[in-house]
Amino acid sequence: MMRFRVLLLLSWLLPVAGAWAQGESIVLQRANQLILERKYESAFVLLQNFDPEHKRPAVALMASELALQYHSRHLNYRRFAFRNLSLTQPLDSIRVLARTDTLAFFFPVRTILEGLHKKYPDNYKLDKGLADYYFEVQQCGCAEPGRTEDNLFPLMVQHYEAAHKHGYGDYLSYYALGYAYMRLGQFKASSGAFEHTISLRKNYALAHFNLAYDYIELHQLPKARHEAQLAVALFTEPQFKSDAQYMLENLERRITKLKAEAAAAKAAAAKKKSTPKATAARKPKPSKKPIPKIAPMPRPAALPDSLPVAPAPIDTLRSAARPE
Repeated sequence: MMRFRVLLLLSWLLPVAGAWAQGESIVLQRANQLILERKYESAFVLLQNFDPEHKRPAVALMASELALQYHSRHLNYRRFAFRNLSLTQPLDSIRVLARTDTLAFFFPVRTILEGLHKKYPDNYKLDKGLADYYFEVQQCGCAEPGRTEDNLFPLMVQHYEAAHKHGYGDYLSYYALGYAYMRLGQFKASSGAFEHTISLRKNYALAHFNLAYDYIELHQLPKARHEAQLAVALFTEPQFKSDAQYMLENLERRITKLKAEAAAAKAAAAKKKSTPKATAARKPKPSKKPIPKIAPMPRPAALPDSLPVAPAPIDTLRSAARPE
């Protein structure tokens, strides 16, 4: 009887669970379509109404991405305002115009994602969502007042690495990981992440620019010059292009100087090799002829007793004692 009841309960729950899953899929598709149409407020309201307690990871992740990327205003990434835009309105301009928008939506991104991550530790999409959040916080410098960059970069590395290890990553997440490693001074790991970014999107100018910086730190100047050249060619924003051009010019000067120093060292080494070594002066061998004996000097004659010997003046004695 008990087994029958369990089977009966399961037969009732499975269709409900399937309907829930189907309902979630439909809501996510609809929200994604609204985002493509730039109906950001409508998309966020749809997600909030479907999952008001933020218990569904997929729904919370889409809502957090919407909150981080498409808000018109925010307060420490806890309260948000959104707008529905026309397809011709750029997002950046609407943020300037929306300074008075009401922060009507309470959605504490970090708290929600961290709670879900604790409940679903094997959901590595949540790792990517958390890492994206920490990157946005670091970039804007406008949230997490109790955390410094020194706290944020290790968190970004931790969660991006976990997400990438399980196949959840894109060119932007690899770029953010490379940036975090670079700011931590781990230039080898940083260059690997930027290289992966470029493999996914070869014309991403920021990745080329920062990869050039990594190569400079790794003393790989020809590689750095190549990446700087690509950055100059790819940047369209004047300030970025100017920064890349400045880097490239400095690299050209350093490489030219190093080549000149290497050529001079090579020439000096070749000259030293071709010059015969000076032979040391040999000491003359002692003569084998017998040294003649010197005859003894004659003894001075004694003064006659009849001549008095007067003492010499002191000065005369001293002057006589001075060397010539």
